[in-house]
Formats: sequence, structure tokens, C-alpha cells
Amino acid sequence: MDAGSRKAVANTRIVLLGASNLERGLAHVVTIAEQLLETTPEVFAAFGAGRSFGRQSLVLARGLPSIVHCGLWEKLAESSPQKTFALLTDVGNDILYDAPVTQIVQWVEACLQRLEKQQARIVMTAMPLESINRLGRKRFLFMRSVLTPTCRLDLPTVLERAARVNEHLHILANRYNAALVAPRGAWYGFDPIHIRRSQLTSAWGEILSSWRTDQPGPVSFSAPPFTRRLRIRRLKPESRTMFGWPLHREQPAGRLSASAPVWLY
Repeated sequence: MDAGSRKAVANTRIVLLGASNLERGLAHVVTIAEQLLETTPEVFAAFGAGRSFGRQSLVLARGLPSIVHCGLWEKLAESSPQKTFALLTDVGNDILYDAPVTQIVQWVEACLQRLEKQQARIVMTAMPLESINRLGRKRFLFMRSVLTPTCRLDLPTVLERAARVNEHLHILANRYNAALVAPRGAWYGFDPIHIRRSQLTSAWGEILSSWRTDQPGPVSFSAPPFTRRLRIRRLKPESRTMFGWPLHREQPAGRLSASAPVWLY
């Protein structure tokens, strides 16, 4: 992958944890990280549509291990010490999977504890309350049937649990010295949980700017070129299933430069 004029520095890495928003915006996240950090970092990422933080997830025919139990952590632990920046996002899937709020919080905290050991500078996204609180019953039922057809929770229950998870995210952010960014309602359209494609650059730019506390980051960011988006989109994780059949991909899945591999789990 062409990293352009960015200098690759081997002692900088980013750790990215999330689900479908991260999958849709990965090329934007990586490109904005380069602009913010002024280097091409090594990438460790665990994401995917419908990804759960603590359970095996299945979307259509594709299955993924949980974020807590995937191979990212073992690889991260055995890697040499580096300056580390981390993003934790997309916590809401586990609400729709009917996981108890206390269990969701425990999974998120397990990730934060491991990131703390890496002395990572962490940014988290809060629940998109401004967007989901605008949901009416009919739109909720439609989105529920599309995104999580097995879910039977009603709208009041989902909103109440989302608010409780959000309260715990504030507590965890304080506990682990993480920046917590509240998603703006303007980032979303009819779909209340996925950032609109037209907002990907500005949204991820605002979220990731919390990585830079020593000096202000750029006011605006450049979007990734189409060729980079396509190449990153084609990268495959270490472990997944298709129609129940296990598939394995040797890592790194690709490279941003000769000294900046991309590890996907």
C-alpha cells in the first residue's frame, strides 16, 4: 500500500477495536492517524459487522471470534514496546445481543486493562445517544430486523440499557485516563448507529484528535484515496468462519509501508 510521503516509524502503532463503524471507516481511521501522528503506524485491529466484545458473532454466513478472545492480544503482548495509540468504539452491538449491561462493561474493561499495560493513549466513543434517542418505534423495528433479526428487545429497553452502558463508559474513561467522545447526531442519517459516508472524515477526525494532547492536530483531514480504501477493504482477519467453515489468514494481512504491517483479528 502506498503511504505517500508519510514517514514510517517502527516505534508507533495504533490498536483499533470495534465493529461495523470501524469496518466501514478503517481506511479513514488509518489515513487520519497518519496525519495526526505524522507517521505511518503499525496497525493492530479487531473489527467487523456485528462484532461482539465478548461473544462469538455471526452475521449472515460470516462468523468472528469476540474481541476479548481474539488473537490480537497475544500478538500485541509478544510485540516489542512501542508508542501506542488505541481506539475503542462500537460497544452497542452487545446490547442488541441481549448481553447484560454488567457483562458488557466487564468486556470493555478487560480491553482497557490490556491497553493500559501497553501504556496506550486511549480514545473511546460513547453511545450515539443523540441519534438513537430520535428513533421512533417503526424505524427502530425496521433497523432491528435488518441489523439484528434475532433481537426481540423493545425500544424503551434498548434506550435504557444504552444510557446505562454510557454511564459506565464515563466511569471507565476516568478510571483508565481515556478520552471519551460523544458522537454527534449530525453524523447519522436514517441509520441511527452507522456514521454516514459523507461524515466519515470529519467524524473520525474529531474522534481521533484526542490522541494529540501535546499540540493541536490539523483542523481538517484528507480522505483516503479510493485505491487505498479498496486495498484495505480486501484485507482479511486471522480467523473467521464462512457457512461454519473455518478460514485462516496468515498475518500480517497487508502493509501500509515496508515497516508498517497491518494485523487483523
